[in-house]
Amino acid sequence: AANAIRVGGRNVLFTNSVIYGPGRSEHGTSLRHHTEAGFQILPNGDGRSNKFAKPGAVDNMVLSGLTMINVGTPFYVAYSADAPYSSNNLGVGSIVVHDLTVIDAGKTPFYISAPPDNPAKQIVLNNVRMTFTGNASDNDAEGQGFSPFSILQAYGLYARNVADLELHNVQVGFAVTDKRPALFGENVGKLNLDRFEAQRAPDGAPSVELSGNTQLIVNGQPAVPSASHVTEISLPVQQVTAGDPFSVLVSVADSGNAGLVSVPFTIGNQTFDRRVLLRAGEKAKVDFLNLRGSMSGNISVTSGEITKQLDLLPPPLPEPIASPFQTFSNVKTEFRQADGSFYIRAAGDLPVMQYDDQYGAIYEAHALLNEGSIVVRLDNPDLRTS
Repeated sequence: AANAIRVGGRNVLFTNSVIYGPGRSEHGTSLRHHTEAGFQILPNGDGRSNKFAKPGAVDNMVLSGLTMINVGTPFYVAYSADAPYSSNNLGVGSIVVHDLTVIDAGKTPFYISAPPDNPAKQIVLNNVRMTFTGNASDNDAEGQGFSPFSILQAYGLYARNVADLELHNVQVGFAVTDKRPALFGENVGKLNLDRFEAQRAPDGAPSVELSGNTQLIVNGQPAVPSASHVTEISLPVQQVTAGDPFSVLVSVADSGNAGLVSVPFTIGNQTFDRRVLLRAGEKAKVDFLNLRGSMSGNISVTSGEITKQLDLLPPPLPEPIASPFQTFSNVKTEFRQADGSFYIRAAGDLPVMQYDDQYGAIYEAHALLNEGSIVVRLDNPDLRTS
């Protein structure tokens, strides 16, 4: 009930396989039956000797003739610094996925997350059909890390720091309306879309959204730039505190021929680059997530010809943890209490897949009855927590 196949290596072929969930036996620690990933590709080399292969990057891996049913994510390779299994990794060369059918995948897309200084060299998808459960939006991706459970800013495919990404005859869709982009590319060097078809919510994000200087090829030709105009900027409904993450939604419309549209966005002294692929006259909503303002006060938010003002509240003054609450920690921990809320930051040092009780806690002694229960709601998780 974890990952169906967890693998690395070079010159590797998997073919003619069916992977399906849920797991017949419960997971050893979480007791769940949910299947995380069809394939988890681990490009790490921990230095231990291996009589079969010398340490090296994952390369020349071919996954062919595969069917996946009811898996959380079809494909997961994440070795960026903010992902599990990031230590001592040796990178990714070429991975080719050919003839893949995915039915009833979860909310986590097919994705690759590499560090900027060691990008995945080449990921190729040929003849791929993937259907996901859907029923999510960009806001669900705010504050997410890069794990097999992450809801990222795409429902179909998410690529981060990939030199060459090719999609040939690829179709993605959802069972329940999903307002995220079908494909989100962050710092992809070259993206080749050859007969790419994606289901899209009419009032949601564009099918293809890019961050960074990507060379986009569509059906054999360089993507044609198109004109656009910003129709609305939607600021957060709730008050925003300086230092806390928030998102801003920009509504954009294509005002020229179909093509690649630039969505300029500036908040305070920060400028963000975003480009989206739109049909002629098509409208879309572009979310800018995990924004932060370090200082309280009024800041300007600008996109296109629209400018709005956002007022950032000063963070509440921290107070010592007061009675009847007490604290416990067995690792370096920071505790704060302000306006009836608590802040805990605890630094453990265990790698993924090793278990121990390392934590900090705020508690009230003897407050829970024998038949009682406690519900904890995590309002603002650290962006890189695991």
